[in-house]
Amino acid sequence: DGKTDTFFLERPNSPEGEAVQALYPSRRLSWPNNPPRTLLLVSALPGEGTTTVALNLSYARAQHANTGLVDADLRKGRVAGAFSLATGQGLGDVLTGNAMLENSLLEIHGMSNLSVLQAGRSKGNFGQLICSEKMEQTLAALRERLGFVINDSAPIRTFVDGTALSTRADAVVQGG
Repeated sequence: DGKTDTFFLERPNSPEGEAVQALYPSRRLSWPNNPPRTLLLVSALPGEGTTTVALNLSYARAQHANTGLVDADLRKGRVAGAFSLATGQGLGDVLTGNAMLENSLLEIHGMSNLSVLQAGRSKGNFGQLICSEKMEQTLAALRERLGFVINDSAPIRTFVDGTALSTRADAVVQGG
């Protein structure tokens, strides 16, 4: 139905909620001396639930630390809709130089440690934007400002975006 399940907020002690809570510590244990600060969620095909996992993981992390959720699926971003946000400027606009990062980050009401960078309204070659130096600079700025950044990406079997972003993330979680 296109609705993203917010099970972590609604059912934090459910099996799904517990799984999300275990996701970050399991990644952290993989690198005990240098825990990941950027996490990329990818799937092979659309509809495999990475946006749902990204959304719920961002809720879970924001309970403990400043967290950013980036909708890096510039073609069919779903993060704005999940938060009932009007589609506005976002990542694509930052990457094309049509918006400043500081003006594009959205604070989520009731979640003081969570900031969202929606996909935005840009047009053009999305793969080139994601692969650009500006994307690397944007991720570095987000990491510095927020501490922990979760990236939700386009499916890797159909688009280059997730593969390109995987080289810029500290850890990758593949759904599906």
